Amino acid sequence: MSRLCQVIFSEWTVIRCLFPSILLALSFVFWTGCTSEETEELGPDIVTLDEYRTFISHEENLITVPNFIRFDNSSNLFVYDAANGSVLMLNPAGEIVREFGRVGRGPGEIQWVSHIHLTENYLYIVDTGQFLIHRYLKDGEYDSVFNYGEIGYIPSVPSPPVTTSQIIVPTLTNQPHITADDEVLLSPVQAGASAESVYRLYDWSGEFKADVGEIPEGSAFTLDNEEIRNDILNGEIPGFYRANVFPVSNPSNPDQLKLVYASLPRIAQYRMNGEKLWETDLSKIPEFEKMTDHFFQTMERMQRADIRSRIGLDYFNAGVMGPDGDLFLASEHEMIQIYRFNGEGELTHTYRLDSDQEIELKPIFDIDFSNREIYIVTELGDLRAYPF
Repeated sequence: MSRLCQVIFSEWTVIRCLFPSILLALSFVFWTGCTSEETEELGPDIVTLDEYRTFISHEENLITVPNFIRFDNSSNLFVYDAANGSVLMLNPAGEIVREFGRVGRGPGEIQWVSHIHLTENYLYIVDTGQFLIHRYLKDGEYDSVFNYGEIGYIPSVPSPPVTTSQIIVPTLTNQPHITADDEVLLSPVQAGASAESVYRLYDWSGEFKADVGEIPEGSAFTLDNEEIRNDILNGEIPGFYRANVFPVSNPSNPDQLKLVYASLPRIAQYRMNGEKLWETDLSKIPEFEKMTDHFFQTMERMQRADIRSRIGLDYFNAGVMGPDGDLFLASEHEMIQIYRFNGEGELTHTYRLDSDQEIELKPIFDIDFSNREIYIVTELGDLRAYPF
């Protein structure tokens, strides 16, 4: 055999021997690449936020009991201080520049505040104690009032007054809500009554416009302890909890809003004419599966002792919409987490807010999107800003 043939034969033998190994290596690289890509698609980015700055400290005695906070487009922060009985407007430097409302029963005076809302031109204070919604211009002038008690929205179980001495996370479900277009959403969901939608839309003059939001299947409006126990034993969310909903308005698209079914958990997007665009179930989020297990175990134990005993179930406590339509929802489970959903309802990020001291964070928050900071209240009354 010629030397050329020997070389060719020798090289072919080597290639033939190495070929299976090369093929296996290429297959592993291809499989690993695909697996990595699929893993990224399976879950959200989980981000721990452990750096923050204290915007307002309780030691300054500027704010004592901040139960609600809201940002405007100029990074001014509006804070309802329950101890002071008014809403304070703070500029980006943390200085009080304006005050809205005071305790009383006269024009613009308040009793029990269940929420505050901001739109482009107005500040709204929802006064559950008088069944009124007070409207103020942002320069501090009192504008007008919406009396939702006059049109029949006096809840059978009114929301409890916000304490003036301790920060307690407020209940937002089925409370009056102001849309980005300065219209009013009122919930007909009441104990002992029936409802065809979770909210009804009115203009500021009190004219009815639309029913918004479907009542979940299996909802119940009468507190029946036997039914609740049967639901618990069957591993089902009790019907009495199912219609617990709060809206989140979209400032960039006032014709749409999200409805957050806090006890299912579920989010849905609606047009203001009542048309549902989509709905998504969130029960498979790992933290929520733990919350569900804890709820059922606790309820079973409590009801064995006393059938009248029960606890609440809120997967979400509060929410805000970003300028790009992303939805941010706060949940209180072991630690405060902010879940971020895109415009199609897909979970994209989970922000875990870490407190480096043994100070509890409360799910009372808002976001300064201009500076990309999440503001949140501590149990002491501090206001912290977490960059994200």
